[in-house]
Order: sequence, then structure tokens, then C-alpha cells
Amino acid sequence: MLRVVLRLILLVLPCALAAQDTASKPTTGNLLQITSPASGTVVNPGETISVTVTSPANLAFRGVIVLGEPTGISSVATSVPAQFSLSIPTNISCRWYTLTAVGTTVSGQEVESPDALIDVEGSDSPTSLHPLMPAIYFDNLGETFPEKISATFSDGGNCEVTESSKLVYSSSNTNVATVNPTGMVTASGVGEASITATYGRSLHITIPVTVPPQALDPSASSLNFGSQIVGIGSNPQQISLTNKTYDPMKIFELSTTGDFSEKDNCRSLSPLAAGNTCTIYVTFTPTEMGLRKGSVSISDDFSGTLTISLWGTATHR
Repeated sequence: MLRVVLRLILLVLPCALAAQDTASKPTTGNLLQITSPASGTVVNPGETISVTVTSPANLAFRGVIVLGEPTGISSVATSVPAQFSLSIPTNISCRWYTLTAVGTTVSGQEVESPDALIDVEGSDSPTSLHPLMPAIYFDNLGETFPEKISATFSDGGNCEVTESSKLVYSSSNTNVATVNPTGMVTASGVGEASITATYGRSLHITIPVTVPPQALDPSASSLNFGSQIVGIGSNPQQISLTNKTYDPMKIFELSTTGDFSEKDNCRSLSPLAAGNTCTIYVTFTPTEMGLRKGSVSISDDFSGTLTISLWGTATHR
């Protein structure tokens, strides 16, 4: 994308300049920098902002533009320092966005500035919040759902605030459902819970979450292997899977991610008779220090894919 944009810059500059070589590798650092707005500045939808680009290294440029997630491509400046006027769309999601300056020096070097972050937020507090899904019903453990939250403001305007810096998520029971800062909800265990989205200090909504008993019911929804020496396999931990349906269930595939491996008798017993159980044996062999995460996934012909979380901490000898 950067190289395409840089060639567009050259196309709008004089033809003699466009004929120069532009194949050099884009670089970052102190060659080009956005000095205003400061990273972290809060702006409103519909606002026009002024962006200043400089070269701390005092390089001469033949073309510079600013790329912005919310603003698109700016006009072209033929020297720095340069100032650009960019308009924030009115119908934009309220969240963090990046601004990046890119340019070509008079010697043909392609340059990219470090990103500057701007926080697009409503100009006042919303009067109400609205979830895309008022309730979430999962089929399987490990399944995820990207909840979306919109807000209505006092002026009648609306804005999606799912990833707003002013919106905070929490779960009433992380053993049943977890939620990350972007509103992604994950089924972690059988039961009922609720996800709360809070804007500011007081405005909030609650979204019920249900994770029903599993058709292929695991004896554990996660495994914690504790501490394990790097390069040495742990003792296997086991998970039993029980067919809770009234018919035989075909088990197609089992797979692991991360520093985990498995052996099982589930595929050899497939189709697994109603009420019968098969067993998975999982081993943790860390490759690097620190917390290591992974999963084991089981696919069947009844409910799709069941995912069980795995983790452990790698240590020295």
C-alpha cells in the first residue's frame, strides 16, 4: 500500500521528478515526523484537524502526504515543514485511529513516519447504549462472538463505540464467558453469565450470555499445566469427552496449537456411541520462556468444533 501511495505522489509531481528512481526501501525514524496533533489527542466526528509534518533530520522532500484511517489521503506537499487540513467524517466509529506521513526525499528515498494516534470520540456523553445482539447464545466452548455497541448522543447523533477508549467491558463470570477490550466475547465454560459495557462512570448495558451443556461434553473446559522446564515435556493431562446426544457421533479431527501436543482414542472410537466416552492426553513442551498459551480443538458431525484452552509457564532448569 505504501509503495502504491508513494507512486501516486510522484504522478502528481512534475514529470521530470517522477522519472527518478523510487525503488528504495521505506524507512522510519527521525526522517519524517507528525508533530501535531500530539499522539493521543481527542477529536470529534465532523471536526477538521490541522496536521503538521516535519523532518527532524532536516531532509529535503519532493513529495509528502498524510494517510489517515478516518481521513484517507491528504493533498501533496512538496516541502517540509508542511501543514495539512484533514476532515474527520461525521459517521465514523468512535475509537483510536492512526495518522502516518509518507514521502519521497529529493534523493529518491521513500520515508514513512511513526504513527500518530488520535482518539475520535463524541463531543458529549451519550444518552443510551445499544448492543447489536441483546443476548448471546453459544453452541460450543471456545466459540467467539464480536459484540457491537452503538451510542445515541444528546444531539440525536449516533456513533459505534465498540472500541471507544471510554467504553469498558466486564464479565460477571469469566468461567462461563470472557470479553476483551474490543468486545469479543468467548465461551469459556457451561453456564450463564452477563457482559457489561460501561461508558464513562455511569452509563451501562448488560448482555446475557448462555453456554449450554455440550453435545460432546468435556470433563474440563481448560487445562493449566503450571510451571514446566523449557524443552522438556510435561506429564500428560487428560480430558474425557462424552457423547451426550442420543445418536452415534462422528469425530473428524483433533488438533493442538502452541507448545502442546495430544494423543487420543477418540478417532479410533468414532463414531462414538451415545453416552460413551473417549479420552485425550495433552502434553506441554514449552519452546520459550514465559506464559505459553494454546488450545486443543475437536470437530464432530453434531455441533461443529469444540475448543479447550491450554496454558502453562515455561521456566529455566
